[in-house]
Amino acid sequence: MKIFLTKQHRLFAGFVLTAAFVASAGLPAPASAAVSEPPACLIGVLTSQKGEVFESGTVTVTPGGWAYVLWVSTTGSVGTESSGKVIPQSGFFQISPTTTTTYSYTFTKGGTSTTCTATLKVGSTIPEGPTTLSVQNVPLLSGGVALPGASVPVSYIQVRNTGTAGALLKGLWIRERGTAPEASVASISTVDDKGVTMNTSTNGPVFVNGRAYATTNAYFVPGQLRLFTVRAHMAPSLSNYRGTQLRLEVDGIDTDASTTSMFPIPGTAWSIQY
Repeated sequence: MKIFLTKQHRLFAGFVLTAAFVASAGLPAPASAAVSEPPACLIGVLTSQKGEVFESGTVTVTPGGWAYVLWVSTTGSVGTESSGKVIPQSGFFQISPTTTTTYSYTFTKGGTSTTCTATLKVGSTIPEGPTTLSVQNVPLLSGGVALPGASVPVSYIQVRNTGTAGALLKGLWIRERGTAPEASVASISTVDDKGVTMNTSTNGPVFVNGRAYATTNAYFVPGQLRLFTVRAHMAPSLSNYRGTQLRLEVDGIDTDASTTSMFPIPGTAWSIQY
């Protein structure tokens, strides 16, 4: 069985999560079914190109791209992965595969087993080489008041590969141009146009020598355009910064490609009042 979903990825995720909820709810089955119903499962793969649900199948992932692998036991049984590790009856994880990998989950009920398998095949890589990434501001954000512990969008940009070779955008360099101290920001993340979030972890200060780093890890084929939102995660206490304004801007990009863009790219302003 294979179901191709042509709706937005949110509908795909909703389908799988709904199935997971039904399975985990422990809805009572008829007495005869409780004895004779064999184990069953579904596995889903969501990529930036499409979503599929099947019992066994292969999905091709763009080099440098991402995928969500989701599984659910539709008969409420727990299972094991290929390594023998016990897994819950439903779950998911995100991965950016570099080599073709197969994920296999076996569910057992009443002495009978069934296995769901998903193979993530990494597609052919267009070699990276001399190429150009163009970065532009998308002026759709509006600021407001940044609350303690809140996550606020500070920049919305589009990036296009205008050359003839592949390119990897590793990250963005961020600088604070407002009056808010750098300590008002606890961390910075990016969200791409498919909803994938990349968090930049650091054991030290977010800003070093006036700049912060926001991970993107995004691969571009020639001609590809992608959108990114930069989000600032505010410190849990902002009382010492009342009356200041946060204004982060994209100060540069981390890539081996060249760029014709003019930096800095201004972001939207957020006031700190609490």
